[in-house]
Amino acid sequence: MKSYLLKNKFHFLATSLIIVLFSFSVFLRQERLETGVVPGEEWISAHVLMTTEIWQDNGGPSNYNFNPIYTYGKGSQKVVSLGGVMDEEGNFYYVSYPPFVFIFSYYGMQLLGGVSPYNLRTINLVLHFFCAFFIYLIIRKMSTISKDHFSVPGVFCAFVYLFSSGTLWIHGVLFFSDILVQFFLILIIYFIIKLVKNDFEREWKILGTLGILFFLAAYTEWMGLFMAFFSGCSFLIIYLLKKKSIFLKTFLVLGISSSLALGLTIIQYSSINGMDNLIEVSEKKYDIRSGHQSEEISEGGFGITNIDSYRKMNYNFNQNFLMVVNLLGILGVLFIPLLIWRKTRQKMTGMRLKGFVLLTLGIPLFCHLFVFFNFNAIHDFATLKFGLFAVLTLGMLLLNFEQMLEFKLKLVLLIL
Repeated sequence: MKSYLLKNKFHFLATSLIIVLFSFSVFLRQERLETGVVPGEEWISAHVLMTTEIWQDNGGPSNYNFNPIYTYGKGSQKVVSLGGVMDEEGNFYYVSYPPFVFIFSYYGMQLLGGVSPYNLRTINLVLHFFCAFFIYLIIRKMSTISKDHFSVPGVFCAFVYLFSSGTLWIHGVLFFSDILVQFFLILIIYFIIKLVKNDFEREWKILGTLGILFFLAAYTEWMGLFMAFFSGCSFLIIYLLKKKSIFLKTFLVLGISSSLALGLTIIQYSSINGMDNLIEVSEKKYDIRSGHQSEEISEGGFGITNIDSYRKMNYNFNQNFLMVVNLLGILGVLFIPLLIWRKTRQKMTGMRLKGFVLLTLGIPLFCHLFVFFNFNAIHDFATLKFGLFAVLTLGMLLLNFEQMLEFKLKLVLLIL
């Protein structure tokens, strides 16, 4: 153990620093974390708590086929809300998302002592730490310089993810499918990088890990399906170009795992009141939530042709991730002379992989934006995944500067 820490002292130091930074972020939020659920502010968390409490009080989620019920009892039966599917007894179930966030939250809170807003916040905080930590690992893994170094870009990106206004708030007191899937997306990106860089010992382990992660992501939020589809297409194209069987196997694993998640979701939700009813409810809900219908139908009057929708999205993003926007602006300006220097002095390496990583997240992200436009326009927590893309873009820019500085340092040492 001692030799491992000495060999990886910079990684150990970076990890320790991220733990300290995370602890400070919790301290900053302590007062808010200790309050009860605030009406109007934490409605998505309240939704999770409501379903998991019903499960807890009535024998567990298996009694409901793991479907997210939100009808408490006879007094609230046949009360239409949230556009759900109603069973024969008049109970309503939420079918706008796959059900894993409720299942994950229920068993996570049971391990902590039972359903409560404080236990749910604890889970969210743990996810906040691991999201930041794996962002650090992603940037560190993308570095083209020696592994035995202190990854300043990695630690800095972890810091930005920890202390952006949006992540402090969303990973503090808001919890729903969009927050949980963020963790899976980050893990997926990390293991995709390991696969592409051939940084694994056993083929079956990396394929199995990606299969599980894509299943969980697709069983949590629709972004997981988009990610699986476009990642799968990418690996199929790479296989056709390079003829390496690992990429074909990855394509098959992604297709199977995401299809299983979608199939399981459909089987569960159609068991409530039949497939026809599920399709009818889903179509009506999509018309309201997509933003592709007229403003009279779209929720909040927002739509893809309404300029106010774009203003609202821009406001939400700047409110939650203004620090990242400013940093990207500064580095973007500095990147222009770096490109000029690169053409005349040194060729930057790893540009293809950086582009591949950003496209792996970026294409599904903007597909989600288009398909669920109204959702992304209305809800400020929808900016979380856009914030992730911005942080990773920031990290890629910082890696280029890191590489340039290392080259100059080597040049100075050579002269001396």
